[in-house]
Amino acid sequence: TPFLLTTRDTIQFNPESDVWLDVAIVSQALASLPRLAAHPISQETIAQLAEAVALYRGGVLEEFFLDGCSAFEEWQLLTRERLQRQVVEALGLLIQRHEAQGDLADATRYAWHRIELEPLLEEGHQQLLRLLARRGESNAALAHYERYCRLLQEELAAAPSAATAALAAQIRAG
Repeated sequence: TPFLLTTRDTIQFNPESDVWLDVAIVSQALASLPRLAAHPISQETIAQLAEAVALYRGGVLEEFFLDGCSAFEEWQLLTRERLQRQVVEALGLLIQRHEAQGDLADATRYAWHRIELEPLLEEGHQQLLRLLARRGESNAALAHYERYCRLLQEELAAAPSAATAALAAQIRAG
């Protein structure tokens, strides 16, 4: 079975071939995210989300360009943004699940990954602060809070929300 299906105007991977595409695995695993947030998540689904997050390596076809093909560039940009948004959302669910189960090490690892992908997403920083504090790493949490404050000031000329500042104050107070 051929790996590619081509016509004069199109080229695509053949889903019937033996080709294995990480982006297809990631997309398939993350397609159910909207309905997952409202329902209990099975261990199998958690495993699929973890696999998708592990496979995600950044932008789709990041080093590939088609000069003068604005339709491809638009598709590529929208696909990149959609997948990254879904991975960030999946990380949020994985953090919640692992924290609820008391697996603070994995929850913290996922929180760091989430912040790497979306450094300005305040919810991710709140999760990390809470996790570090729960692990007994209050100094690390407060140091991270200070770094986050500097990042917000440099990037957006803004301060953290009242909720994040209150969380930092709670950590400071023990």
